[in-house]
Amino acid sequence: MKKVNHEMLSMIHEYDEVGMREISKYISRKHNDHRDFYGLTALIEAKYINFTGPIPKFKETGEVNSYVLAQTLQAYSQGEGMQQYKDVTLFGSEGDAALYLGPKGIEYFHARQELRKGWFLVALLSLVCSIASGIVVGNLSSSEQNSTIDNIEKKFSGVKNLVG
Repeated sequence: MKKVNHEMLSMIHEYDEVGMREISKYISRKHNDHRDFYGLTALIEAKYINFTGPIPKFKETGEVNSYVLAQTLQAYSQGEGMQQYKDVTLFGSEGDAALYLGPKGIEYFHARQELRKGWFLVALLSLVCSIASGIVVGNLSSSEQNSTIDNIEKKFSGVKNLVG
């Protein structure tokens, strides 16, 4: 998912509901027309977010007409009052439509939270294992050094007796 789409999704997740005119301020306007809203249209079509305004659908299949939806979102971004963009006309009495988190959006943030918990648990277990292995290796190497020093002292004590 693109960073811009993730940021919009995060904003909607944080505030539960965001007005279309409000969120359109955060959209990168490269083309300054309906094409700037294709990412938002894709999020609506994929059910990551839902839209309280009119969602145009094809009569034959009932699927979302993404092209006309992008035009509708562009019309909302133009401001309040009566707005017209290509074949879409919005009347001032309609007010601002809102975007809210859809089922896939909820699942997306839940999965991210679970993944974050998993990584934290792995990091914690790795830390505990490395501390435990450090203690074990330290104890084993110090006991080996002690026994080696004792063996050397025994050998040299025999040499001291011969010389002295």
